[in-house]
Amino acid sequence: MNASWKGLAGSMVLAMIAAFAYGGFCIYLAMQYSAIAPNQSTTTAYVLVTSGSSRNDAIEDSTCNYSFTVDGRYHGGQGRCPQQSGSNAGNSDEGGLRELASEPTLAEVTVYYDPANPSNNGLTDFNARSEAVYLRAKMSIGFGVLLILLMVLGLVLISRTSNRAGGIVVDAEGTVIHPDELFSAGPDSANNSTENKSK
Repeated sequence: MNASWKGLAGSMVLAMIAAFAYGGFCIYLAMQYSAIAPNQSTTTAYVLVTSGSSRNDAIEDSTCNYSFTVDGRYHGGQGRCPQQSGSNAGNSDEGGLRELASEPTLAEVTVYYDPANPSNNGLTDFNARSEAVYLRAKMSIGFGVLLILLMVLGLVLISRTSNRAGGIVVDAEGTVIHPDELFSAGPDSANNSTENKSK
């Protein structure tokens, strides 16, 4: 195993560990979201919409900075602006996020939060957040499994190459003799070796 392969294998091991660690973290986070979902609360928040794109239909590229109050305390957060439906989506007034995405302005959206810890909140309900994080966990763990398969395949190829190279013989003069040359000697070479012995 040469130095380049060892370096590549080391990098793959680190990437594999990172993939599994991130996948495990995502599973833990998704389980938390799933536990909060049955008891989640909603409220109306005021958001500051800042556009991330010049296209009017790219509301997913816009960032919403929002704030809301629970029991007289202010809480806030940041996330992708949700796709609005109904009357707000087609109107040209300040209530439609699609029209507001072209310049920073205030609007209203629904915020989902954990009543036990309102600082844990978002613009998407916790069930949907749990599913999205589970998907990221699957992708990350799948990437880790792919790296394992690639490493096993690489080790198999290296072992086969080593076995082939292991049969090479080097004589006293430094001449490399391959295994097939040892057993492919014809009658002439056999006669020559017999003559040399008789001399």
